[in-house]
Amino acid sequence: MGWPGWLRKCPPPPSTPPSPPPPSPSPRPGPQPTHPDPHSSPPPLPLQYPFVVTLVERQGLGIVVVPSDASPAGTAYFSDLFGNTIRSYDFESMQTSIVRDDLYLPKNFALAPDKPQLLYFVSENQIMTLDLRSYAVEVVAGTGGQGAADGTALEASFVKPRGLAVIEGGRLIIADVYNKKLRELSNGYVSTFTDLVFNPKGLAYDSHSSLLYVVDTACHVAVLDLASMEMHGIAGTHGSCGTEDGRGDVATFKQPGGIVLSHDRSTLYVADYYSIRAIDLTSGDFRRSSYIVSTILPSIGLQIEDVHIDGNGNLVFTDYYGRRVRQLVLGSFSQPNAIHLMLCAEIADFFLHGPTIRYTLCWSCCNLLLL
Repeated sequence: MGWPGWLRKCPPPPSTPPSPPPPSPSPRPGPQPTHPDPHSSPPPLPLQYPFVVTLVERQGLGIVVVPSDASPAGTAYFSDLFGNTIRSYDFESMQTSIVRDDLYLPKNFALAPDKPQLLYFVSENQIMTLDLRSYAVEVVAGTGGQGAADGTALEASFVKPRGLAVIEGGRLIIADVYNKKLRELSNGYVSTFTDLVFNPKGLAYDSHSSLLYVVDTACHVAVLDLASMEMHGIAGTHGSCGTEDGRGDVATFKQPGGIVLSHDRSTLYVADYYSIRAIDLTSGDFRRSSYIVSTILPSIGLQIEDVHIDGNGNLVFTDYYGRRVRQLVLGSFSQPNAIHLMLCAEIADFFLHGPTIRYTLCWSCCNLLLL
């Protein structure tokens, strides 16, 4: 098995034993501390959450995590533009596999809640489906040429669409960026869902509240209330770009892209160029742009294109120009096999508070080393 790029050989132990410790006072009654056994299960990670782990070195663009019986974290599927492929990543074995390598510029994904074996994805100017059982691919919308034509699905046209979301009734909403519209695919027909958008890119749907969150590449995030079909800006201002945190009406985004809703529906996570931003949906009202925006970790990538959430509540994201698919661990490290494989033989690089500070944890000596 090939080791991922963030695994390296553990340094040999010191040849001379350490000096004996100075005499200490008589021990207090009760259980005495024990030395770590290198052959036992590894100790808990002595790391501060959140931290970032590189999963695989590939030029990923879109990413989605599909629930799996084999792993609580699920299975990640991502588009690898370097080889025009879709790949899968298994969190348990830490292995990536080619799913399809005959596609043209695959990009964003969406999983149909009522059809868990079916994955929608964008391929340049077309919308396709991937059957996760057979890996069969089918074109479901778009001629392949550029345009803005509505109509029968295979006669409709798009201009480099990006974000996808499945809403009630199994309807697929498509962020048609350069046509400045949201399009709808339903019952074999494509229509304009709304044109109350500027440059829509990322989409996230809250089925409980019938709210569709929309990322605009012109530096703001909005929400479309599907009950009234009214659009409300919730964070950032159209055309005013930056990195300021704070209330939604004063916060700024640099170049937002992918977006995902947390499992408990309390937080939106936005891929914002170098960083991942969080919008606290419990902190205000979307009608008043009073949600609080914060930066989880600054400058953790070279260009973060898309973000999704695994079964453990941790984020996975594509660092496009960094050519890596990475995991932002918010509180539960989901790779026990990786830990056991590293025991007494390997060390792992973890990036804390950005890519400039790198720590190495060696299980054989249980030390956290600064590189």
